[in-house]
Amino acid sequence: MNETQELAGRVALVTGARYGLGLAIARELARRGAAVAISDIDAGVEDSAENLRGEGLRAVGTVCDVRDLDQLRASVQAAADAFGRLDILVANAAMPRTATPILEMDADTWDAAYAVNVRGTMLSLRAGAERMIAQGEGGRLVTIASTAGLKPYLDRSHYCSSKAAVIQLTKVAGLEFARHRITANCVCPGQSVTENLRKMLEGSTGQAAADEMRARQARIPLGPNDPEDIANAVAFFASPAAKTVTGQVLAVEGGGLMTG
Repeated sequence: MNETQELAGRVALVTGARYGLGLAIARELARRGAAVAISDIDAGVEDSAENLRGEGLRAVGTVCDVRDLDQLRASVQAAADAFGRLDILVANAAMPRTATPILEMDADTWDAAYAVNVRGTMLSLRAGAERMIAQGEGGRLVTIASTAGLKPYLDRSHYCSSKAAVIQLTKVAGLEFARHRITANCVCPGQSVTENLRKMLEGSTGQAAADEMRARQARIPLGPNDPEDIANAVAFFASPAAKTVTGQVLAVEGGGLMTG
């Protein structure tokens, strides 16, 4: 358990949190004292919430498709019903990465990435901000983009451009919601050791893409992230120490952006 407990009394909702970075973020916020609601399109999110409770953390699970505003509002309501309010929303849900060259890109693949990564993030921010504004006590919005939003990667036009959109969306949210004392900031992870990364390195998006990712990983000066590294960055933006930090982008990526 985190000794500082700087988030005691706060309530967080983390989307896309059945496993991976989302679950690590929820766990870290809870260790710092927050009560957490975790949402995911996969009903297994309920089991993940049970696992958090087994660790002595305050957590509930809620099934949610972030492409649907009503479902997001229901997840916000589930957090409020369980814990009384909402102070922190982390928009983590994202479309699984695929490798598709522009010359082979079809409209369905492109639209699917934008539906989750951009529309889903925008609707998540909206649903969270609605509740925070109604409460009248400010709040924290944190989005999860990617280093892919800061530099181009081969065969990832849909992923790179949608994550770049998340970055600008977050900055606009920071401007719009400042008058309500709601901050909005973005974390851009580099390669992080999650189930998804392991699958991609094993060839789930094709052998050429796996080889490219493996070569890129070898050039990261500090190596790939642990999920906890991303969780700690999110926790900073949610903490009292960041009360006047808004519209900012924090890349957590081991120095890989410096090496190409």
